Amino acid sequence: MKCPVCEKEPVETSGLCRHHELARISILAAYQKWIIAYGSMDWINYLHKIEKLEESGEWTKEVARHLALEQG
Repeated sequence: MKCPVCEKEPVETSGLCRHHELARISILAAYQKWIIAYGSMDWINYLHKIEKLEESGEWTKEVARHLALEQG
């Protein structure tokens, strides 16, 4: 099985490659900070916001897009 985002070899924990797994960890860690800063924000809305941020790196944007699609 390959990383569903880029087709590279995945790490064992999530099935994502090393770069996309690090981006996923960063996204998850930052979500709690965003909730505190914005009062409340649902997960999908958060993913769409970070995907559009100029400051977000390409791997982060790709993972945000992937996670949003997984949620349907």
